[in-house]
Amino acid sequence: QEDGPIKTIQQAINEADAGCVIKISPGLYQENLKINKPSIRLEPKEKIGDIIIIGSKGPVILIDLQKQEKCHLLGLKLAHTGMTDEFQNSKNNTEQHERDKNSKVHQIQTTPEKELVNYFHINKHVHSIVTIFGGKLFIEDCLLSLNFIVYTFKQLLPAILVNEQSELILNRSEIKGHQSQETIGVLVQNGDVLIKDCKIHNHRAGGIHILSQQTNFIKILNTKILQNDKVGIQCQGVDSRAVIEGNRIERTKGPGIRTGIANKSSIVRNEIRLNSPGIEIISSDPYIMDNKIDKNNTSGIVSLVFQDYRCDGRIKSNISISGNKQYGISCSGIKNYTKIEQNQCISYNKKSGIRADENAEIAIYKNNISKNLGQGVLLVETSSAIVEKNEIYDNLKANIALGGSNSVDTLIVDNIIHSGRCEGIFIIDGGKTWIIRNKIYENNDGIISVTSIPVIQNNQIYNNKSHGVMFIKDSRPDFSNNQVYNNDCVGIFIRDKSNGVIKKNDVYDNKIQLIVEKRQQCLANIREQNNLQGDVRIPQNYDCNIF
Repeated sequence: QEDGPIKTIQQAINEADAGCVIKISPGLYQENLKINKPSIRLEPKEKIGDIIIIGSKGPVILIDLQKQEKCHLLGLKLAHTGMTDEFQNSKNNTEQHERDKNSKVHQIQTTPEKELVNYFHINKHVHSIVTIFGGKLFIEDCLLSLNFIVYTFKQLLPAILVNEQSELILNRSEIKGHQSQETIGVLVQNGDVLIKDCKIHNHRAGGIHILSQQTNFIKILNTKILQNDKVGIQCQGVDSRAVIEGNRIERTKGPGIRTGIANKSSIVRNEIRLNSPGIEIISSDPYIMDNKIDKNNTSGIVSLVFQDYRCDGRIKSNISISGNKQYGISCSGIKNYTKIEQNQCISYNKKSGIRADENAEIAIYKNNISKNLGQGVLLVETSSAIVEKNEIYDNLKANIALGGSNSVDTLIVDNIIHSGRCEGIFIIDGGKTWIIRNKIYENNDGIISVTSIPVIQNNQIYNNKSHGVMFIKDSRPDFSNNQVYNNDCVGIFIRDKSNGVIKKNDVYDNKIQLIVEKRQQCLANIREQNNLQGDVRIPQNYDCNIF
């Protein structure tokens, strides 16, 4: 109080007993606070007027309690100006040394094994707005601003630091960064965190960085994470299970969410838009469910492998993965076993709906994949997939395309593949691909196989605008027990040197049932081995001799 016996907030804390409520009059307070008594509560004395606490070095508020002790901050505005010891003329070399441990941390070249959060040193003197060095802190209805940092300050400045064995409960608060300085919203090192109904925005070094263990409690709920640069939310820690639910994550220059090696976070019911990409999975096992992942500046979800670590992410039952500027989902790398299941809408992406590359072995099960400007599913050479029980339709290029000089075996079974502007399935230089029990209809061509050896059995191939099935160059299919009917041109078209096992197929009601372009000895009995009802064009199996 201006006229009372207590002149500063720190004096009030020093004189208070444990469990006291300290009511603060509106005004500007330039001081650094240390709370080391349990159950202290700082809150406004009056409903009108702002309480602004500004610090210039170290933590503006340091929480240094025992593990089970707690304190509260309510309705405050907190800021840090980023003045260095050089400008403060500090004579405490120990404090300066502790602060300077982080002077270059934002310049370190990070890897998936050691990200920025791994390098950061949390101590009692490091620059921040709030450092929870020990104990549990509730922050409610507060504004934490890093928008007033002086231009000469060159260090990384987090708004909130959560140390090991500490806990943060952050409710209905805003954490604002700086347009040109390296700031972080919240940085956690093996502490517990609940962030709910908050706004964290404009941080160049990232909105939230989390390093946690399996035993830590991490939840980020109903929070807006906007316009951050490096990353929206970074989750590190082997077997850590952070819950990221109901948030809006937008306009990040890097990934909206990134999960690090062996991390098992749950990413549920979020809106993830205009990031680069929406979600980045690095050799981790996140559970990604019920999200809207739309209009991101690169791909919706990128799944990568680092060194020899596995990737077992599950992308399940998302509402939409749509309108992204590259792929809906892109998976690459040896030991990438990402599972893509029951997603309602993988559509309108500028490239393929789902892409696998660089030895990835993925599972694509019960998805709706449509209206992408590239392929519905693209399996680049060396990658493979189990594609089962999906509806794949109306993609601008092939609904499914696979192959390449190092093609790996793929299983395509029990899918509905229709209305493609090009091929239902296109295979080039393909390995032993199994195409079994699919319905393939109303595409331009049903199946085109170029220099491949697919096994195509028990499919229904019908109502395609051009050919039902076409084998080109030197394809050697096992094509048996299929129904090929009502295609506008040729049911089965065998071109060039293609041949193989073609038997027990029902071919009818096409304009032409079968064309064999060149005489092949192994196809001499093709008419007898199939049920062909209608026009059949096969080279005559005899030579003309003139005596």
